[in-house]
Amino acid sequence: MTTQTIDATRTGEPREIATTLLQLGATSYGGPAIMGLMQHELQERRKWVSKERFLEGLAVANMVPGATATQLGIFLAYARGGWWSALLGGLCFVLPAFVVMLALTIAYANFGKVSKIMALSRARM
Repeated sequence: MTTQTIDATRTGEPREIATTLLQLGATSYGGPAIMGLMQHELQERRKWVSKERFLEGLAVANMVPGATATQLGIFLAYARGGWWSALLGGLCFVLPAFVVMLALTIAYANFGKVSKIMALSRARM
């Protein structure tokens, strides 16, 4: 199998990597569906990596324990711009979820003892 490369001399700007992965992290939520969005956005549309390289990254991300979508995002950021881009991309990808969980934690800490909120948290669907 031959690996097709896409302009290996072209590296990503940190701003491009950060905004792209921040947007993906903010508009999608886990699971296998986000990997399809990553393939469409980063491999097909933006051409960060070749299809073979994307599948290689997906295979590696699936083998390693942990959040597959986060690991794939880090891999794609690394492929686009190197180690610092991988770090930046990983942080930007998880930042929206961190902010949502932090807001929910703060809300629960402040309003968790209010009887109406407690009733809502115990409501059966």
